[in-house]
Amino acid sequence: MKLPQRFSYRRSLSPSIGVFTYVNKQGEERSLPFKTVKVLGQKEGVAEGFDNKMIPKASATAKKLGEGNPHTIEYCHVPYDANRVFCRFSLTVNANSIAPEVCNDTEVIEAMSEFVKSYIAVKGYNYLAERYLIQIISGAWLWRNQYSLGTTIRIRTHKGRNLVAENVQPHSGQKGWQQNLAGWADLVDEFSEALINPGTFLLCEVEAEIIPITCQEIYPSQAFSDRDSADTAGRIFQKTMVDGTESPILGAYKIGAAIAQIDDWLDDAVEPLRVGQYGVDKKISAALRTPENGLDFFSTITQVEQLTDEINAKKQSNNRAHFLAANLIKGGLFQKGAAN
Repeated sequence: MKLPQRFSYRRSLSPSIGVFTYVNKQGEERSLPFKTVKVLGQKEGVAEGFDNKMIPKASATAKKLGEGNPHTIEYCHVPYDANRVFCRFSLTVNANSIAPEVCNDTEVIEAMSEFVKSYIAVKGYNYLAERYLIQIISGAWLWRNQYSLGTTIRIRTHKGRNLVAENVQPHSGQKGWQQNLAGWADLVDEFSEALINPGTFLLCEVEAEIIPITCQEIYPSQAFSDRDSADTAGRIFQKTMVDGTESPILGAYKIGAAIAQIDDWLDDAVEPLRVGQYGVDKKISAALRTPENGLDFFSTITQVEQLTDEINAKKQSNNRAHFLAANLIKGGLFQKGAAN
């Protein structure tokens, strides 16, 4: 299959921002506060003492390096009187990966339709639905906020499903524990159906209830800012309004990244990667799926007919099919652009 000049998919998973609140000892739920603080750090980093060729700078004297390094940051912690912290977000699931949103080539539309039919027939979407839900119910989307005295995750759907996983941290690294949760199989089916049936959708309300330690630091998403002066905070949080008060959040992009961190379908990945066209491993700042090794999305999608034939012949899916379908669920612009 050749990539057309107009070819795109709309994303199928749309998370909201994650909003923090806390409950005090009187049982009152309030917005999570934050503050701007000035700290006196040390002069650290290679650039303080060396140039780009690792030659010591003349300015890097003992006196100069011993000077303080004042800077301003935003800081967030659990209030002293808090006994619970909540983080909540919503997720909308649609069947947008079933067909391109835009495509100017009927042969491509037909090839993609045949792939989707074959992938549905071998329960591929059920597999992906469970992988996404595992990321949600395990609390992976909390990132550095996962570590506490105990975390309970709840998923409620607009269809009346209510699933609860208590004290999820001890299950970290264990496989299959989610299958013992009451209603898990039914939730996977609902999620999968929303991914494959254009006539339906799924709305999920997700809540993490965290038991914190005293004044535990909270890690909201950071926002980019231009520093106008030394008094301007160099690290600021993404925020929203909660009951008329500005409060820090987890960004929708960050939550979505955690939900999509399921790409373990190649041998070189130490841990699952975020689904993406080139399989980027941020820890090593390198792509593991490249045009050179042929494991990238574009090399895969241009072989979609062969991939469909493999699925039909073996009556089962494979890692390449999972990778392709997950990228269709992610959505994006896939066209090659104007002809040369």
